[in-house]
Amino acid sequence: MMFRRSFVICLLSLTVLVASSLTTASEGVQKAAPFRITSGDGSTLTLGDISGKIALCFYETRETKERNRALKDELEKFMDQLSDDEKSRLFVLPVVDCSGASKLFLGKWKDSLVTESKKAGHTIYGDWDGKMRNDLSFVRGDANFALIGADGSIVYRANGTIEEKERDLIIRKVKSLMGKETLF
Repeated sequence: MMFRRSFVICLLSLTVLVASSLTTASEGVQKAAPFRITSGDGSTLTLGDISGKIALCFYETRETKERNRALKDELEKFMDQLSDDEKSRLFVLPVVDCSGASKLFLGKWKDSLVTESKKAGHTIYGDWDGKMRNDLSFVRGDANFALIGADGSIVYRANGTIEEKERDLIIRKVKSLMGKETLF
């Protein structure tokens, strides 16, 4: 009887653990792995370069770049309401997974990043070797998002389409990191 109850409790605990690991969003304190990414015009960016800023990292492919358009629009709307000083504390970090680019077409990929950067109004970087994707546990071939705190910690990470409830949570977390709102 006692063994059976212990077995049931262990089984339930394992079920809860497995179910919680199947979600696509993760929260918690984990330091972002150092990265080095390069834009189409050859400028590089490292984690150290954005130290002290709150980074809104979109890691995507050409095919998935519009998947989280709603989040991008909401963050842009939020940023439009900020003072210049507050905006300077945030860093929009769009990264395209370029690791599958053929050497034959690298010039075309780089030109495309430059063109898209001009359209977006900020530099779009390329992860040319897939190291950033692997080190930050982004899902290959999917739309990924990470909120990186000013101290380099990953405050929030998700992949796939981010639904409205999660978008609201992300905005609240950004506000909290800026000292504009508490989460509770």
